[in-house]
Amino acid sequence: MKVVGRIIEVELSKVRPFAHQPRKYFDQAALRDLARSIKSAGLQNPISVRRCHDGKHDFELVDGQRRWHACQMAGMTTAPAHLREDLTNADDQFLASVVSNFAREGHTPMEIANAIQRLRKRPEIAALPLTEQAKAIGDLFGRSNWWVYQHERLLRLDPEVVRLMSPRIDYEHRLSVHVAFLLSELPANLQVKFATRISKRSGGSIKSARRILRALLREHNAKVGHPEGRNAPNKQRASLYSNLRILSDAADDLLAMTMPEFTRIFAERPIAEQESILFRLEECLNNLAQWRDAVKGAIARAKKAAA
Repeated sequence: MKVVGRIIEVELSKVRPFAHQPRKYFDQAALRDLARSIKSAGLQNPISVRRCHDGKHDFELVDGQRRWHACQMAGMTTAPAHLREDLTNADDQFLASVVSNFAREGHTPMEIANAIQRLRKRPEIAALPLTEQAKAIGDLFGRSNWWVYQHERLLRLDPEVVRLMSPRIDYEHRLSVHVAFLLSELPANLQVKFATRISKRSGGSIKSARRILRALLREHNAKVGHPEGRNAPNKQRASLYSNLRILSDAADDLLAMTMPEFTRIFAERPIAEQESILFRLEECLNNLAQWRDAVKGAIARAKKAAA
């Protein structure tokens, strides 16, 4: 087994943040909670660093910036760290940071989109056909090709629309990622106009936001669809069947859960997350109904032709 590092004790003041860290937003209340936990029980999961020498710092973070901040908030001057001796350049460091960070939740949609954009430039990914690029990136995140394409669409948004998605904005006035996906298909001037109206009037409700968006689209005679993006491959039979099998397996796992168990787990989540899941379920059911009708039509036509 290859050893890629060892655990050492580092002075926190000698550790600098990674300039290209995928996570840009750190919730201060959550940091204070983590600091209290660390102060009470100590740091249970070491930070991860690599060597650097800039005259002031001896190490640079690879993973664990939240823990690094929280340790200092807890009054610690040193902390255990996993020294990554296998990382020799910023691109490999970024990849390690992505894999470590995105195995956990809490990243903003734009942090994900920007990480995907940078990963596409890695030589081993850029050398792949477009179809395989999205799959390779999706595998790093543990997500599907479609998830990759969806987040890349956010890179088309006007900076003002991106600002309205920030977690620093009150939930009642924050633009949901689901509406942002749709706005990404519009010209910049309409993106900003629609996003501003929605953020002021939706009260944080996804259902209300979509109702306002539909009204604005009718008012301006504009349309949004669900294109897969400029990097999306043509639909391929093997990919379709594979995704259908994955969908079927996931549905089996979900349906195997008892309703009381599901209700208990679901009730523990924040209201914003509950609404987001409801929106995704409704979208999924609508799309599945269309696919079911398309399959029924294809079967009916095939039977008629064979008669």
